[in-house]
Amino acid sequence: MRSTRIGLIVSTSVLAAISGTTANIAGAAPAQSNAIEPAAALSAATKELNSGSPVRAREMLLALSSLNMSDSERTRTTELLKQSDDKIRSMEPRLVNLQRAKLALDRDDLAAAERLATGVARGANDGNKAGAEAMLKQIQIRRSELGAGVDSKLTEAGGALETRDYSRCKGILLTVTQWGVEFTPAQRDTLDLMQGKIVALEQERGRPFKADDNSAATILAAGMLAAEPGVIERRSAEPEQSTQQVAPATMASSNTVIGSDQQPTQSPPPPPPPPMPEDPVVAARKVEATNLLAEADQAFNDSKYNEAQAKYSRLRTQFREFLTPEQAKTVEDRLAESKLRLRGSTSDARDLAGFVEQGTVARQQAEAEFNNQLTQASDSLNSGDVIRARDSAARARLILNSNRERFSETEFQSMQTKVSDFLKKVDVKEQELAATQAQKTAAERQAEAKRVADQGASERNRKIREAIDRVRALQIEMKYEEALQVVDQILFLDPINPTGLLLKDVLTSAKIYKQWYETNTKRNTLMAEQSLQTQAATLPSKGIIDYPSDWPEVIKDRGEPVTLAESVETRITLSTLANTRRPVDFTETPLEKAVDWVAKTGSIKMDIDWPSLEKVGINKDTPVTINLSTIRLDHLLDLIVSKVSPDPTSAAAWEVQDGVLRFASAEAINKSTLMVIYDIRDLLIEVPDYNNVPQFDLNSALQASSGGGGGTSPFSGGGNQTQQGPIRTPEERTDELVRILTEQVDPDNWRENGGAVGFISRFKGNLLITNTPKNHRAIGSLLRRLREIRAMQVNSESRFLLVAQDFFEQIGFDIDVYLNNDNLNLNRRTTSAEQQLFNFVTNDQFSSVNPTLRASDFFDPITGAPVRNFNSQPTPVVTSFDPETGAITIANASVNTSVQNQQGFGPVALQSNSLGIVNALTTAPFAAEVAAAGRAFSVAGTFLDDIQVDFLIEATQADRRNVSLQAPRLTTTNGQQANIQITNQQTYISSLTPITNQSAVAFQPVTSTLNTGVLMLVRGTISADRRYVTTDITTQISQLVRFRTGQTFAAVAGGGGVAGGGGAATIPSGQFQLPEVQVSSVQTTVTIPDQGTILLGGQRIVTEQEVESGVPVLSKIPVLNRFFSNRTESKTEQTLLILYKPTILIQSEQENKAHPGLIDSLDAGLGG
Repeated sequence: MRSTRIGLIVSTSVLAAISGTTANIAGAAPAQSNAIEPAAALSAATKELNSGSPVRAREMLLALSSLNMSDSERTRTTELLKQSDDKIRSMEPRLVNLQRAKLALDRDDLAAAERLATGVARGANDGNKAGAEAMLKQIQIRRSELGAGVDSKLTEAGGALETRDYSRCKGILLTVTQWGVEFTPAQRDTLDLMQGKIVALEQERGRPFKADDNSAATILAAGMLAAEPGVIERRSAEPEQSTQQVAPATMASSNTVIGSDQQPTQSPPPPPPPPMPEDPVVAARKVEATNLLAEADQAFNDSKYNEAQAKYSRLRTQFREFLTPEQAKTVEDRLAESKLRLRGSTSDARDLAGFVEQGTVARQQAEAEFNNQLTQASDSLNSGDVIRARDSAARARLILNSNRERFSETEFQSMQTKVSDFLKKVDVKEQELAATQAQKTAAERQAEAKRVADQGASERNRKIREAIDRVRALQIEMKYEEALQVVDQILFLDPINPTGLLLKDVLTSAKIYKQWYETNTKRNTLMAEQSLQTQAATLPSKGIIDYPSDWPEVIKDRGEPVTLAESVETRITLSTLANTRRPVDFTETPLEKAVDWVAKTGSIKMDIDWPSLEKVGINKDTPVTINLSTIRLDHLLDLIVSKVSPDPTSAAAWEVQDGVLRFASAEAINKSTLMVIYDIRDLLIEVPDYNNVPQFDLNSALQASSGGGGGTSPFSGGGNQTQQGPIRTPEERTDELVRILTEQVDPDNWRENGGAVGFISRFKGNLLITNTPKNHRAIGSLLRRLREIRAMQVNSESRFLLVAQDFFEQIGFDIDVYLNNDNLNLNRRTTSAEQQLFNFVTNDQFSSVNPTLRASDFFDPITGAPVRNFNSQPTPVVTSFDPETGAITIANASVNTSVQNQQGFGPVALQSNSLGIVNALTTAPFAAEVAAAGRAFSVAGTFLDDIQVDFLIEATQADRRNVSLQAPRLTTTNGQQANIQITNQQTYISSLTPITNQSAVAFQPVTSTLNTGVLMLVRGTISADRRYVTTDITTQISQLVRFRTGQTFAAVAGGGGVAGGGGAATIPSGQFQLPEVQVSSVQTTVTIPDQGTILLGGQRIVTEQEVESGVPVLSKIPVLNRFFSNRTESKTEQTLLILYKPTILIQSEQENKAHPGLIDSLDAGLGG
């Protein structure tokens, strides 16, 4: 029957089978008294692995997952698991199954052990078969040992089920099913019923119960025991009896419903066993004795003494053994009294005759009743109702015994014999019927047991099929955890179900792979997020202060700090008094009316304490005169208080409590005090001045190097960090703050000033202040304003703007003319190396004439003087040649040739050098850089004829513009002096220290540190109106131009040797460096508007250079002058601007800019 809930009917016979014994079989494995150490378990697993038992080692390592291990132990466990898996994969499957069977046998999982060993025994032909058969024998022996404890275990499971210990019940049932013993029908019924109950409860709760076992500890303990050397003793074959007995389950009726809607309750204590049923004849005689005694007592009370005597006599003779001692004494007493009363009576003959007749009638009646009962008994016996036949025979004997005095002895014995013979027939008939009924009952019971077993197996198979379908659905959904729980239910119903065992291994592997995949995915995601965060950290800031995007949520979560926790009504009333302004015209107005006008104007509840006011001389009619065009209501109340108060010691006051305006004497108001804790640690922080800055000039570097070696710190030139006055301790700063509070807030109120109300205690940077709510509001307002002042900061930006422009222009023309070019008588001239090689190879002599020789070669190109001799530079020439191998030997040689003028004039040179003069006279750096780089355009040529003409045309125009900006920025607290420096340190050899010996000298270099870069030392002070910043600033920029090299010499005279000889004097030299630094610095004090820019200083340099060179007279002739003059033009402009821009940073303004409306939304709650 399928349903969402399962109801099981347990008969009393089943309950008796469940609870038939109170003995509890102890667990097969002894409980571990001490916790198992992971290190010891790992060592044991390693031994098992090394000894060739990877299956047991793997089970031990898997069981270690339930223990707490360190990272190294967990890593070692993972490594051993991998080794065990590798060994298992490399082993023969039969050997693996044999080891698994051995492990299952040690855990008393006899069903799994038998299945594995049987499979090995069937398919093996080697030594594995003998091992499997031996293991099967061990399994049978162990199963016979455990079979005696099935009833005890079932009883223990029933007790756990009754006490709602479902996990323990499930563990016991799982253990019993793993034994694989042959259950009796009653045991099978009990097992199926309890298994169905557990499964139904698991389906109701939505998750399975965890079997209460100690499998992990058992596996580890067994494995560690097996790993120890020596003989392993088998545990006792007899199961240990539990020291704690389980009470049998009892039921109030013959049938009990398990799994109904009622929750299990604690069962009542079992009733005592019922007494053995007594003989029906004895019970009937007891009843007859009781009735006869009642009849006799009734007859005695009715004065029927004859009848009473007869009945008492029967009681004494026939029913004596059924009377209590008291009843027997009563019978004897009343029998004697009846005889005495009858002895004194004068009964007549009629009475005697009536008595005789009455006895005859009674005899006949008794005989008829006797025969009637025997007839009924015979009829019942013939119909097979032996119980009714026996009862009828017993009643017949009872009638006979009750009327014994009415029959003779012969008649009585005959009738007794008749009853006895009939009862023997009844016994024989009963035995026949009992035998027949026993056979029928046995057959019915066997059939019922078979039906129940078949039904249970069918139901179990149905549940297994449904569970397998559920597992497949969960497997498709990749819900491996839930699927494994369903597989555990399958194995709980059938521990050797092949589908369940296969699914468990598959799902376990799938779960591990899924966890690995999810872990790897999570790892990659986290690494990607970390990379994204790193990339986001490179984003530059948009403003000076950037608030996070979730700042409103942060403010909302943390809340606005409120030192005085006042009610909403009080804050509304105070807000009304502070924000309501009205004109006032009080002229001798009574105090009562004046205060009442204030309450009505602001719609405020008011309570006036007139008794306290009258004690200080103030009553309802005290006049108040105030005439103002407009005033706030709270200020009006203060003014009224000052008007009506006679003196400071007898003054009135007002306050707001729970939204009610209270007007009373100051003494009464001051009695209402409370304690508030104020955190003042942020106000105790001293803002130091940081004026330790380096000096960027050469004097500081040289002074530092004069100390005798080593580099110096970049901060050596500056002064030490200073404070404004001596450094105060936190206690001194707290004293100053307390002094400010007691002087500014109701000075006469504090105990420190002789008052009787206000009191201040200190605790770790907090002030515990006791005072009135009004004074607390004043204290909070004062501290808030102090924090606002300290929260102001100045961001300073100094800019070094250098703008440089360079211009250069040159158009040059140079022409040289050589006359008499045809009168050249030339001797041999140096030829090229290739020509010499060619002449040598062809066995020719050097050419007598060089065809490339020109007239200009006879004149110096600089001075124009004629050159008579030509000394060539070493030229590679051929010295030898091997005709057979073709090897050529080339060596450097100088060939001197000369040109001789044979007759007449030689060449005449007309040379112009104005272009060279102009280039030499142009000294501008930019022009020199352009000249070094070459010309933009040039044309050169030579005309060769009788007259040689050489010409050169050059044209260059260059323009360069350079803008350099260095802008250090620094944020400081209002009035604080701080600095920023971006420094480049370079170590150089500033001097040399000579080290001399007897005949040697050397130099030891002395290094110094040159600091270049940008620094800014600034102190910004915000004006009271928060519009201007007065700044004391020192800013400087230093740039290294170059290092020049200096050289020093030391003369060492020659010394005499041992033989009197002396060496020559040596002059060692050493080099040192001379830095050239360009420094721009400004020191000033200025006042600048917020976010304005001011020019602190600067410099403008303009250099113009124009150079012209030419031939006199000829350079002045128009048109012709272009051939005899040259001109260059160069211009350099350099502008340095030192600018400064301050920015006032107020926290509330910056917060409102970042998140507009946030402050208004906080103030809307009247929380602050």
